[in-house]
Amino acid sequence: MRITRHASHVQETCSGTKVARFARPRAVVAPYITILHQIHDMCKRLIVAVGLIAVMVAGGWGANAWAVYWEAFVNPYDTKSRFMVTYLKTYSVWYPDGGMIADELREQNTFVSEEYDFRHPDVQSLIERLNGRIVSSGSQARISDMNVSYSFVLSGSQDSATIDYNIILNGHITDYNITKHAQKTLVDLGWRGLSVDGGVTMGEHEINDPFAFVEANAPVTAGAISGTAADRIFDAYLINADAVLEKPLERWRFLFDPAGCSTGVPHSYSPSIYVCTKSDWIMGESNEEQQVEIVEEEVIVVDREYTVRRAQAPDQGLLLIAGFGIIDTLEGIEIAGVTPHFPPEAPPADDFPAVIMYGMAGLAAAAGIAFFVNNRLLKNKQG
Repeated sequence: MRITRHASHVQETCSGTKVARFARPRAVVAPYITILHQIHDMCKRLIVAVGLIAVMVAGGWGANAWAVYWEAFVNPYDTKSRFMVTYLKTYSVWYPDGGMIADELREQNTFVSEEYDFRHPDVQSLIERLNGRIVSSGSQARISDMNVSYSFVLSGSQDSATIDYNIILNGHITDYNITKHAQKTLVDLGWRGLSVDGGVTMGEHEINDPFAFVEANAPVTAGAISGTAADRIFDAYLINADAVLEKPLERWRFLFDPAGCSTGVPHSYSPSIYVCTKSDWIMGESNEEQQVEIVEEEVIVVDREYTVRRAQAPDQGLLLIAGFGIIDTLEGIEIAGVTPHFPPEAPPADDFPAVIMYGMAGLAAAAGIAFFVNNRLLKNKQG
């Protein structure tokens, strides 16, 4: 199934999915819980917004931007959870002295936008390849379904032209629960780096090789760049979120929402388990790590000098998990130990994480052998 969308649709999709708020009536402390909830939500949104604004500012509000926005809402009390990854890349070609490339690009205004659902054979093929990459990373999780949308724009002006790429994967992840014991769950988080190498055909277009779009719509420019040092500017594949996996979650910003249930209509993650707490991890700039834009450019000489440029802004990520979560590793895979509530009988806040960790340690030991064997069986099956 193929659906053509306008740029406005893609822009709306980029804004991401909204996470529903879960409410439960409170008695005396209701006003305070509501205030805490609002403060937490404001902090989370502010950090994500600042990161996204930084991406746009670094690229001049669309020019020279290159980033991945990764978002997932993992529910340990359900069989599948939603994720969305937006891959954004922008390249530019500068020709202030005119020339043959300027003649081709100045009047360019090419726009391609398509959307495919999970039933399309090309989407199913991409899901299979992404799952293969997940298996190779050691994770047991799988993508069950996914929609793919993309938009490519080539826009020329008097002195330069920009080539914008926007790809969105929006779907569900399954098999992320390693094991459950009473109210404690170990959640597999080693599937985060949703990347694929090589060409990816989606309908009539190649969507993973950025140079393919240039070749199809600006053959003179492509011929001038091909075989020069500027070739490396287009080397990176578009569908690549390795940075999201490579940065350990312990280095993401952690926001715990003990007031996840506001006053109002009760709601729950599952009919059998009522979850009020929520744990958020935000990938982005921190006090310990300053993230800066990385700019790469090459000057080529054909009939004139031309500059081909690519700028890389920091990637952004948002992981939300229903319940109170603590990050750990199991067989080299990052996991979260999750309980549905912040227990009212828990010891003081300074001691609580240690108590939970001791409980999780026993659970991890019990699950370790099964997880190890399960991974080996999955890898053998994949092979």
